[in-house]
Amino acid sequence: MDELTQEFQSEIDVERGRTDAPGNTAFRLESLYSRTGHISGTPLTDGYDFGQTQINDFGRPYGEGWNTVNEFSAYATYGRWVAYVRGEGQTAPSIPALPLSAREVIAEANAGLPLPPGTPRPQVSQYAVLDTYVGLMLSNWEISFGRQSLWWGTGEGTSLELSDNIQPIDMVRINRTTPLKLPSVLGWLGPMRTEVFLGRLAGFEFMLSPLGLAGQWGRALSDQPFIHGENISFKPTSNFEFGFYRTTIFAGEGYPFTAHALISSLFSIGNSTPGAANKPGNRTSGLDFSYRLPGLRQWATFYGDGYTDDEFSPIAYPTWSAWHAGLYLSHLPRVPKLDLRAEGVYTDVPVRGGSNEPGNFYFNGTWRSGYTNNGNLIGSWVGRGGQGAQAWTNYWFNARSRLQLNFRHQKVSKQFTSPGGITPFGGGTLTDFGIRGDYWFRQILEFSTSVQYERWLFPVIQPGPQTNVSASVEVQFQPQKIFRPTPHNAQSSN
Repeated sequence: MDELTQEFQSEIDVERGRTDAPGNTAFRLESLYSRTGHISGTPLTDGYDFGQTQINDFGRPYGEGWNTVNEFSAYATYGRWVAYVRGEGQTAPSIPALPLSAREVIAEANAGLPLPPGTPRPQVSQYAVLDTYVGLMLSNWEISFGRQSLWWGTGEGTSLELSDNIQPIDMVRINRTTPLKLPSVLGWLGPMRTEVFLGRLAGFEFMLSPLGLAGQWGRALSDQPFIHGENISFKPTSNFEFGFYRTTIFAGEGYPFTAHALISSLFSIGNSTPGAANKPGNRTSGLDFSYRLPGLRQWATFYGDGYTDDEFSPIAYPTWSAWHAGLYLSHLPRVPKLDLRAEGVYTDVPVRGGSNEPGNFYFNGTWRSGYTNNGNLIGSWVGRGGQGAQAWTNYWFNARSRLQLNFRHQKVSKQFTSPGGITPFGGGTLTDFGIRGDYWFRQILEFSTSVQYERWLFPVIQPGPQTNVSASVEVQFQPQKIFRPTPHNAQSSN
């Protein structure tokens, strides 16, 4: 609460009619951040086909050896306008080429793409722009344009629809910042929030259009596809909240972006064969919910989300959909500073043929690079045909400093092939154990350290189990907190 009061002190002063208040005009260097990490042993770097050692890290590159991130973020406000910038320098070692057996599986699992080349990925030394945008407030709506990250779902460790596993997407976004109460009998749904966006993806290498299969490994298509999404949520009670959303990938190489293409992707309910001229898009739909259990003094919350490809809703096709659920305990009996969270997720639904075969989730016969941005899964790290579990426990020394223990396990289906495929995949497993510590000095300087041990087995990559250890040190400085205005009621509060 103290942090929020300081963050919005200028606005609070204006609302209270203070004549000496600076108003909503500011420029602040929000943070300076540096992270150095080292991975000993071979990590997994292909979450779309196998698995990932590092997840939900905004698509940052990594490899065996030293990996660094040096970042800054700043923002400015002027009346109804806001601008935000977040950029960073990134370095990562080269990644060795996968063996022939793994590359054959990739070609098969992606419906007969050409065999990937046996060349390593070169080392990375680049400057990347993450969340960077300008926005305008109109009444209770915010219209923003630029590169933005979205997380749709109630989970802490994963989201089936939109997550931080990717580099932020270039988009136009309209967001209802203040909940809206519907009129008449619809008022029982409670406060309503909604947002929509239209963005353009990056890094797509293959598409099947009426002109045939276009693309080649290692070279992005000249005409990248677009993606749009719609999200609406309700809170009928203080303990229960639910929402519905959908996304659609459309246009791109061989499919020009037109008003007709956009309208078709928004409202068409039919489908067609891959590469057909009237293909409306790669449509997905999802839902999420959270329920704070009142019988346990409101310290336990059950939540989850569902996801389906090319269907109306996971509710209508529950056995054909992917699901994710979790339980959060804000503290444990007699240990008030210790919390616990556990989540489970799967895209490995029972085989029924057709579009229900393992590996179908996040895959599309037309947009062959799948549900990805720059090669990373837009949705969950569990992948196209897997089962997974995560758990965390945090001991909080204060509101921001903590010690965390974490666990993650992933199992990929042995039947994971392309529709009608014959090459056996062999499946695979991944297990992580980690510890992390975050400590803040006077709320302006943070030191974080983490260590993770991983064991993975994917026979098509290596015949025996492989292990790696990841360790990192992070330093974050938030100078803008030094110059924040002090709450005018701070003395009386003390």
